[in-house]
Amino acid sequence: NTALKHVWDWFSLHANQRLVTLRFYLALNSAFLAAIGTAYASSFYLVSLVGSFLSFSITGIFFALDLRTQEQIKVAEAALVELEAALAKNASLHLLELQLISDRPEHKRWGSFRTLFQILFGIFAAVSFLSFLVSLGFLFCPAWAEGSG
Repeated sequence: NTALKHVWDWFSLHANQRLVTLRFYLALNSAFLAAIGTAYASSFYLVSLVGSFLSFSITGIFFALDLRTQEQIKVAEAALVELEAALAKNASLHLLELQLISDRPEHKRWGSFRTLFQILFGIFAAVSFLSFLVSLGFLFCPAWAEGSG
């Protein structure tokens, strides 16, 4: 079926794009956080401040990209539900309604990619924001920086 192939290709494209984007984000932001840690250890607080700001900004940008990709995946999922329902009806086999079955609560024991990704983005955003605040403290309260070493 051409429609089913088209919808599946759309879904597959965006689902793969989402995972590739997440991997790139994790690698990029991990490098930033490593650089921030190195800057702290070397007492380069301005560098850690800028790195923290960039890390936080990158998290926001990638979060927005992920939201857009989620929308594209949901479009494909909605079309898959309809196409699978028609296929199941024609074949008199309701087990072909895979998307509908996978959305049932008993098949969502471990949460969704959306939830897991949001947790990851939240953790990275919190770490970046906290390191930004600490960097500000070190820059504008020299006694604080002296007391840390």
